[in-house]
Amino acid sequence: MWQKWKAINHISWEQEVTSELASAFLDAERTWRINTEPVPADFPTGYFAGVVPGASPKFLARKIGDKYVVGPTAEELQARHGLCLRLALQYSRLDEAKRPPPEDFVYEALWGWDLTPAEQRWMIAKIITTR
Repeated sequence: MWQKWKAINHISWEQEVTSELASAFLDAERTWRINTEPVPADFPTGYFAGVVPGASPKFLARKIGDKYVVGPTAEELQARHGLCLRLALQYSRLDEAKRPPPEDFVYEALWGWDLTPAEQRWMIAKIITTR
């Protein structure tokens, strides 16, 4: 069955590479200090914003445990920040001669990642300042 699947999917390499991939990601995370330093003050938090129509003032809250929370929790914000850093890191790993402009990469290559416009602008700035 394995041989048939290999032939159908044109697989020509059988070496286990999971540990090598995991090592590469850990090295990248250490280089970019992902999840080891606090979320910077300039990182956008609008992903968690919402709007409720009506004339009287309203706010959106979620119940987490016994508390109502407005906006992102520290863990949610850290996760969004880590996602944006990892995606920006993918740009830096592209062959320099083949890299598109950072704006094209963020707006076109990452269009399906559910990034807010503010997160996209932050990533472009991060890519430009770390070149």
